[in-house]
Amino acid sequence: MKDFSVQKARDYATMAYLAFKDEKKIGEGIRPLGFELFYFFDKNDIQGYIAEGIDSIVVVFRGTNSEKDLLTDLNIILTPYPKTRRPICKPKVHTGFLEGFLDIRGLLFRKIEELMAAKNSVKEMDVIGYSMGAGIGAIAAMEIKRKYHLPTYFTAFGMPRTGNKQFAKKFNKTIDNSHVILNDVDPVGKVPPKSFGYRHVKNYVLIDNNEKIIMNPNWFEKLEATIESVIEFLESVSLDSHMITTYIETLEKLVKKKENK
Repeated sequence: MKDFSVQKARDYATMAYLAFKDEKKIGEGIRPLGFELFYFFDKNDIQGYIAEGIDSIVVVFRGTNSEKDLLTDLNIILTPYPKTRRPICKPKVHTGFLEGFLDIRGLLFRKIEELMAAKNSVKEMDVIGYSMGAGIGAIAAMEIKRKYHLPTYFTAFGMPRTGNKQFAKKFNKTIDNSHVILNDVDPVGKVPPKSFGYRHVKNYVLIDNNEKIIMNPNWFEKLEATIESVIEFLESVSLDSHMITTYIETLEKLVKKKENK
């Protein structure tokens, strides 16, 4: 997604949701959105799919869906990325997300190259991820950009923080554009905590409790959202606000509101 669009965000959220489905349903679901399924991958419980647009390739990563995925989420030690001898100010990423990407990297690149060879008209790459899949997707987007040198865009929903300040800086410089879309009461967007060295990548798209979109919110708006998410979680002990279906429903309301203006 080059520039933020509510309609495109809704479509991409739908594509993220479809990553939980089987190949047939994925193919049927993405076709009305202008994409064709090329390959469904499932390796070491890292799942997702590669789709083709008119002149683009889209890689979609599934979110947390198993006990093994949860272990990946909880492996929050920061690991240098890429490996470097530089003693200080190293970009570092969430170990679980990095290991998840490394599990799928070889297969992912082989299939992308198969599609590129068959398509001959690829002008851009898009990476979409939800929850754990967004964390893995951020690293994948970096590697895809480095390998193929095409304009690369990243869209995330309910994304936990993926790396430290140096990684975020490197990501922001490398990726052509990105959007981290978060419901203000979604607690997953606030972990791992900043006190552990973690930071979000650009651009932070906050959907507040009045279904208003705030692009790159200031510190007060982020603090307000954090307090609301903690209260919501303590009151309901629920992660409903994190569900990808909640993101789709909210974005659909925003699309309709925009169309009725």
